[in-house]
Amino acid sequence: LVELVVSRSSQDSAAPLESEADPERESVDDSADDPTGPRVRLRVLDQLTNAPLVGALATLFDRAQPLGRRTDERGECVLPVLEPWREWLLVVEAAGHVPFRRVAQWHAVSTVLLPPAFRLEARVVAADTGEPVGGVRVEFLRDASSEADRECVLSGSDGRFTIDGLALELQYQLLLLAPDFAPLSWTFRARAEAARREHEIRLPRGVPIAGRVVDSETGAGLAGARAGELLCDAEGRFEGRVLPQPGGGRLQFTVTAPEYASLIVHGTL
Repeated sequence: LVELVVSRSSQDSAAPLESEADPERESVDDSADDPTGPRVRLRVLDQLTNAPLVGALATLFDRAQPLGRRTDERGECVLPVLEPWREWLLVVEAAGHVPFRRVAQWHAVSTVLLPPAFRLEARVVAADTGEPVGGVRVEFLRDASSEADRECVLSGSDGRFTIDGLALELQYQLLLLAPDFAPLSWTFRARAEAARREHEIRLPRGVPIAGRVVDSETGAGLAGARAGELLCDAEGRFEGRVLPQPGGGRLQFTVTAPEYASLIVHGTL
């Protein structure tokens, strides 16, 4: 058992972003649709072909009961806006495409380009035996969002999992977590040709490690700190497995905690 001592950072941590309203609903409030008031004519197109997307759902979050409108055969719809000089969240969704989410001022005519969606199909196996690994927690971010937007899926008993709605040509980083295995960070680029095959991800066993992260001044354990990808408990303790450096024999990982400076740890097996 090792004890890792970290010091407070001299920089203030950024305040977390407030969560946005849930866009997964279609709500039409015709009573609030003033035909003489300001409005936005929205055009929704496929990003690759510029073809209009018929039946796409556009929702503007500018009131307590958000307005939802579907696009016509030209890929267009009209959304009334209460205060056009303010910034509002606009969400646009269409089948087979990556949803659009942006907070901005919306002008009289606006065009939204939706990229086609990519479906990741993968199978997790043990690196040493090739046997499928079920119950793997796969965490990921769809874009450069805050950590609060991190999503996760679980692999089935056959080691397989899928992730829908990823954007083509973007690079994604997945974090795979499973008991008796070391955390693994797996990076891939969503390409059209890669959507036609199943990816195999080999999960290494790693080596066991246990320790505790404490404040450098008080010696108090730091709940929520991370030793590499291992999360500390309420007393700052962590236990799990980590990957040794190439060639074996040595360990290196980073300890992080909110409002504390990062600490790079080196060790010998």
